[in-house]
Amino acid sequence: MATYAFIDESLVGLRSGNDVYVLGAVVLAQCDLEVAREALRSLKSKSAKKLHWRDERVDSRRRLVKEISSLPLTCCVVVRSEPRADSQERQRRLCLERLFHELDHLGVLRAVIESRGKADDGRDMKMLQIMRSARAIGPGIRMEHMAGPNEPLLWAADIVCGAVTQREQNVSEYFDEIASLANLHLL
Repeated sequence: MATYAFIDESLVGLRSGNDVYVLGAVVLAQCDLEVAREALRSLKSKSAKKLHWRDERVDSRRRLVKEISSLPLTCCVVVRSEPRADSQERQRRLCLERLFHELDHLGVLRAVIESRGKADDGRDMKMLQIMRSARAIGPGIRMEHMAGPNEPLLWAADIVCGAVTQREQNVSEYFDEIASLANLHLL
């Protein structure tokens, strides 16, 4: 059975002076994709292009994580907290390396990442090629980039990342709802 991952990121600055970079994936079997997409579409308001954690109010966030917890998926999340001296691109690269190692271990065949533009997407592809060349991951996993509004399962990854960033800011109620689905990896 083919397994797919949908990946998004979040970055938050803490009062401590650290940046917390979160790269999260929701992982689903191919046979569960459409059911999950429909559930997520039903949560989006007609006026919004997509669901986005930062645009949601507290009551809506509670509803979103509750819906995520009911879907046939698991979450794989990499979290890196470092002083602000590190660039976001370095944070992403380190987290992407770990995430792809974990997804490869889970047998993911296709990873869809929310597009950040041609240059940034190209850096992601180069990172994947480097990992393959170094045999850090196998040859099976394929990656593509998509615009967020076009793929509801990217919204699920955004919700997971939002819940994790809230956890890092000592607001655990959202993460607690999805904790049983999540594998957290701290760098």
